[in-house]
Amino acid sequence: MVGDTLYHKEHWKIFPGKKLKSGKGSAENGWYKSIFFKNPANWANVLWRDTEIRNNSEYQFDEGIRDRDKVKEYLNPGDTLEVTKIEKRGSKKAGYWYVVNMRQAQGLLSLHYRCYIADALQSEEVLPVSN
Repeated sequence: MVGDTLYHKEHWKIFPGKKLKSGKGSAENGWYKSIFFKNPANWANVLWRDTEIRNNSEYQFDEGIRDRDKVKEYLNPGDTLEVTKIEKRGSKKAGYWYVVNMRQAQGLLSLHYRCYIADALQSEEVLPVSN
């Protein structure tokens, strides 16, 4: 990473404002392994939460299942995502990894996501777009 730009070995770069395309979820049930809601208190997660948890026994057992279902429901393969921020995590001793914050580029109620970019690229949950 140099400045606010993350360089990829395939000769393209990720920076704030860069457009990315969502791919298919690579985990069981089509869930995304490396993409999550940036804020668990977003409108898609909060709306009807109590009713859905009460009516679904899997959600009662593990509420994280509902979160993964919601990401899958609102993030479809081919959707355009815009990078808003790149965060460097870790330490020199443990190693570094990068978290990319993104938002769906369309709509008034756009959702914000965060992803572990190396994992997302490797599993093709996120794909580059030329711009």
